[in-house]
Amino acid sequence: MGEAMTALSAQWKSLTAAQKRPYLEREQEDRERYNRECAEADAAAYKAQQERLAMNSMPNEGEDIRASSRGARGRVDAERAEREAYERQRKKELRDALTPEEREERRAAKAAKKAEVMERQRKRDEEEAAVEARHKKLDKEATKKTDERLKYLLGQSEIFARLKAGKKRLEGDAEEEKKEGEYKSKHSPSRKKKRGRKAAVADDPEGEGVDEDDEEEGSEEEHVFLTKQPDCIKFGQLKPYQLEGLNWMIHLAEKGLNGILADEVSGVYCW
Repeated sequence: MGEAMTALSAQWKSLTAAQKRPYLEREQEDRERYNRECAEADAAAYKAQQERLAMNSMPNEGEDIRASSRGARGRVDAERAEREAYERQRKKELRDALTPEEREERRAAKAAKKAEVMERQRKRDEEEAAVEARHKKLDKEATKKTDERLKYLLGQSEIFARLKAGKKRLEGDAEEEKKEGEYKSKHSPSRKKKRGRKAAVADDPEGEGVDEDDEEEGSEEEHVFLTKQPDCIKFGQLKPYQLEGLNWMIHLAEKGLNGILADEVSGVYCW
């Protein structure tokens, strides 16, 4: 490229002024055309910029204009309005072209379609009501089967039967104790005082919270129920639900059953 430019420069310098004139005139024409086209392009770009600024700028005081009608959103709204106007005009022309008989047929077809929709909705509501009724019936039957299964297990297993009997007795004793205002312990004639004293000493060394009736007869077994925290449990105060759990473990021990009582706050107690 350097060699070519050197050769061209040498040829240009060797030309006379008359020989150079046509090339200089063409250069001047090209320069004027370039400047004219640049000015036109700049004017068009400036005009488009001013139009964008006018569309996107804030409205002047007293100017009632919606933001949604400006810019690209304004063009979309205008196109939508044009389509809707065209559809309305087309439908109007179609309606005007119909005869009275065709209009009546259209009204009848519309009414029949509406009645069909209402009928489908009614059938759907009836089916949903029937399904809901079946679900309720199945739930009732499942509850009944569960009760029957529980009764069967209680009848087959001695442990379940003993737990159920102990629960009923505890509920009856609690109601009786609430009526009398105090808690009583019942003992069988075969065990008498020895077992009662042992339970009381184990759970309450001072005998607080446990009432014993050594001379009572007619009861089949004893039952220890704590009404307050035993003195052997120190460094803390039992919550009411923890005391209730302790009574439950005592009841299991009296029944000769094993059990685990878990408390995520106070730890795990095993008997």
